[in-house]
Amino acid sequence: PPHIGGYVLTHPRPSSSTLLWAGQDPLFATWRVGLGSVSALNTDLAGKWTADWLAWPELPSLFAAMLKTTEPLVETAGGAYASVEVAGDAASILLDVRNPDGTFVEFARFAGELLPDESAIEISQVAPGLYQSTFARPGEGGHAIVARDLASGRPTIVPFSVPYLAEYAETGADAAALADIAAFTGGAALDATTLAEAPSSGSASRSLAPILLACALAVFLLDLAVSRRPRATPAPTDGDGAA
Repeated sequence: PPHIGGYVLTHPRPSSSTLLWAGQDPLFATWRVGLGSVSALNTDLAGKWTADWLAWPELPSLFAAMLKTTEPLVETAGGAYASVEVAGDAASILLDVRNPDGTFVEFARFAGELLPDESAIEISQVAPGLYQSTFARPGEGGHAIVARDLASGRPTIVPFSVPYLAEYAETGADAAALADIAAFTGGAALDATTLAEAPSSGSASRSLAPILLACALAVFLLDLAVSRRPRATPAPTDGDGAA
């Protein structure tokens, strides 16, 4: 591309791919975020810094290549119809590739990539027009497979999700295991109905506050009655002690 008059100074992320440089500085870079991708152009397209770019005849091709780095996810492209199956510890993708007239596409070559792990998977032909790849089951959550036709460069992107393992769907008590434990220990397995009907053998609690208040009130009334009771006055005595 022609020279530019200016750009925003940035530094590339460790996980990014810099596709266009301005000297030692990144001018156009892209990186993955989840199942998608983000691209950044560090100059303008209004002509303030890129007047020579706007006059360059090849700018539409360059701009189309930049936009291609952030193509939206689509399930099929170029006559390839894909399906993903997850079973047990493995997963597989099957591509049915047809020509516009409906005939099979033979000996096509695909480069497969599993997202967001960005791990490569091998896709090979297994039947006329059918291409398949089997790989280890990825972790639970959202994923996508990118199958890129090496001849045309067009991708087929298939999103799919991996559910939790089947044992997590089981709820409630394991009755068989409880029965085995009860038989081994000489006990009995109790279900919720038996526990609900069984008499309670626990201790009950009762508040002592009313009893203590009643005792305090009784002592108070007794003290009040004793304090109001008249007392006998002793008789006076003479000097020799005779009354």
